[in-house]
Amino acid sequence: MPNEVELFVAPTEPRQLKAIATTVSLLPEKFGCDVVWWGKHHGEDQMWGVQRKELKDLLASIQDGRISKELAQMRAGGIPLPIIVIEGKVQFDSNGNLMWNSWGKDWTRAQFKGMLWSLMNEGAHIDYTKDIGETVDLVKMFAQWSQKAKHGSAMKRPTAFNPWGHATNEDWAVHLLQGFDVLGIERAKAVIKHFGKVPLQWEVTVEQLMEVPGVGKKIAEGLINALSS
Repeated sequence: MPNEVELFVAPTEPRQLKAIATTVSLLPEKFGCDVVWWGKHHGEDQMWGVQRKELKDLLASIQDGRISKELAQMRAGGIPLPIIVIEGKVQFDSNGNLMWNSWGKDWTRAQFKGMLWSLMNEGAHIDYTKDIGETVDLVKMFAQWSQKAKHGSAMKRPTAFNPWGHATNEDWAVHLLQGFDVLGIERAKAVIKHFGKVPLQWEVTVEQLMEVPGVGKKIAEGLINALSS
């Protein structure tokens, strides 16, 4: 694994998962997890972890209350993104009942989905793998991802249009104005049509913007020009 992450794996886990462990330890169990490691959360070091559940064990842990305890431990331990990995193929028969269910009751599709939604309502994030090999890969990928100081790629605004980022570009102007809660797309378009551009302006100068750490002259001028006609 590039930029090796120190992984702590519970001793009860399969050999394939223990094979990637830096240390086989009881530490994960204190956090309600099967694997834990140190990662970044808002720039600070934080313990991250994963709880792995084979499908039959997931159903059993719902019945005996283990999953509730483990999720509570994950929350209490400050795990930033509590993930429960469901390992195995989830299939339903023609009557809508869960197949390969070795537990002593039928689980309908609605009951199974309801159980997952209840877990998510309590702060759990659900992921799926087909087998232990895929779980190992998921843990390694997740551990690497958690080392990033920031995780904002999903929040970036698109840059699909050209020219983009200028007050006279209608697509960009409409996109910008929709950042105000009171404006939907139609009202934003009406504002642009009326004024011919974004009716906003900076209250600071290029020089003042350059006082912001990381903002040079080129960026400052681009920001000023973006709201200029």
